[in-house]
Amino acid sequence: MKMIFGKQSSPKPVQNGAAQQMIRYSPMVQYYNRELNKAALAFYEMTSDPLYLARAIKWSARANEFFEHYISLNTYALLLYATGKKEDALIWQDKAIQDKKKRGYDAKILEKELSGMKKGKINPGK
Repeated sequence: MKMIFGKQSSPKPVQNGAAQQMIRYSPMVQYYNRELNKAALAFYEMTSDPLYLARAIKWSARANEFFEHYISLNTYALLLYATGKKEDALIWQDKAIQDKKKRGYDAKILEKELSGMKKGKINPGK
């Protein structure tokens, strides 16, 4: 706790002599998610070899078990699509869109990808 408080800004005085201090904290699972997702996405971008993509799918699924985030959900959808699991990919891409919207961000790019997946007009990973 001392380390967490030490990295934060100094407390701001408020009414009645009390102090208010904000603490920014990211659970460790977010770091696991990020690292696994980066590895999975790198494989997605580098190869179309089914063996390597299957390994990347496992990493991406594990990343989402730790912490679901629209970035890792999207990666998982792209990997599923690249391996011919179109129906599953559509479901996961929709989850990514809903998560991004829930967080207050514009999801037009993900929606465009979803539309391309439905039409078979995206070239996975390339």
